[in-house]
Amino acid sequence: MIVAGSLTCILGYNVTVTFGLQYIPASIGGLLIATEPIWITLLACLFLHETLRKTALGGLVLATAGVVLLIGQSLLHPAIDSHALLGIGLTLLAAMMWGIYTIVVRPLSRRYGALSSTALTTIIGTVPLFAFWDTHVIPSITTFTPSIWSAFLLLAVGSTVVATILWNYGVAHLPGSKAGMFLYLEPIVSVFGSALFLGEHLTLSTLASGALIIAGVIVAQLSPGERNAPESSSSDAILEHTKS
Repeated sequence: MIVAGSLTCILGYNVTVTFGLQYIPASIGGLLIATEPIWITLLACLFLHETLRKTALGGLVLATAGVVLLIGQSLLHPAIDSHALLGIGLTLLAAMMWGIYTIVVRPLSRRYGALSSTALTTIIGTVPLFAFWDTHVIPSITTFTPSIWSAFLLLAVGSTVVATILWNYGVAHLPGSKAGMFLYLEPIVSVFGSALFLGEHLTLSTLASGALIIAGVIVAQLSPGERNAPESSSSDAILEHTKS
């Protein structure tokens, strides 16, 4: 369980999303990462043999339409980035890996605590990366500007350590459906943050794609049934299954 969490978090998520963002804008990357709850729902159907609810199916259709619109935008404008499709594929793979990581890490966080489980998965998952270590990296550190150092520290400490600890704590104490709701903030921050800090130009097709993806994720999270006795979501079921 610990090894699976380590590989999906560091190698599966961080490595793939890092390479993927070399080929696509941060705003598009954030929208693709927002499909994480969809992957959890699909995993529940594939591995727990759950019935795909109508709301989940409708959400999947909407989110898929958003992704297709992003891909179509890349195909229509190949001059922007000839490797855009590769970037989209890698980022979608990262979203799937984070969905698996969330499933695996929940029982670990409950058993060992959020801090310990994060430390274990991060350390173990980092070991394979040394096989790809570039010896030219250390000398180049002396040329880092203050802005590069700020970005490096924010990535290493903020989004990797602090964010992962907080996420692991949250999924250990909240139902999967409620924890998944906070993922809706990610594409919003990515889209408007990239425009504000990176100067990325937001096109109407990008915004439309984002609206479809977010709408799809929200619809997929809806649970039909009585108000006083709602059905458990696929994300809850698949997360709870890992405790046994």
